[in-house]
Amino acid sequence: MDFLYESRFNLTSRDVDLLKEALGAAPSLPDTPEVAWGQYIRFLFEPNQFYRFSSLSADKYLFITFVRSLPGREAPSEGEAIMRRLACAWFEQVDVTPEGVIVEPCDKSGGDGELALVTMTCAEISMSAGFRPPVAPTDLARHVEIKHEASFLTHDLLKYRSERVPLDDGFHPWSFLLKDPVELEEDYFDRY
Repeated sequence: MDFLYESRFNLTSRDVDLLKEALGAAPSLPDTPEVAWGQYIRFLFEPNQFYRFSSLSADKYLFITFVRSLPGREAPSEGEAIMRRLACAWFEQVDVTPEGVIVEPCDKSGGDGELALVTMTCAEISMSAGFRPPVAPTDLARHVEIKHEASFLTHDLLKYRSERVPLDDGFHPWSFLLKDPVELEEDYFDRY
């Protein structure tokens, strides 16, 4: 446990506890449904894993690379979207084999074999996957975001095991073989 703090801050875990006491304890997050939902999403998705909304798209897959909050986020104004962003990339099915499905990035513009990433909230992911909830002209960005969040986990979200496809098979450098789909929340509860 000490190694984590020593390598980054030259502190031991005991030093961190002393600093917390000196500062009057660590700041706590407000106890709101929005914070609880953001924390749940943070732990529901795992980095470097593939997911698919099976009720929305048969051939589009979501690759999550980063699930922590991004620095520099200011408090949102009234009515603004507030959900944490996830770093991700969209993939599409290019082949089906007896072992599983082979996918490649939808956006192949990354140079030198780089993967083109975007940061998206759950609402933006839901919209990109094809879900369009009814929206009133008077709805604020936060109202639309809530509509997407309320139905986010109802789209039969599946998680896949993945492995890289060898380059000599003629596929894109970021091609993956996906197999063994499992329902996302079922996988989460099995892990914890």
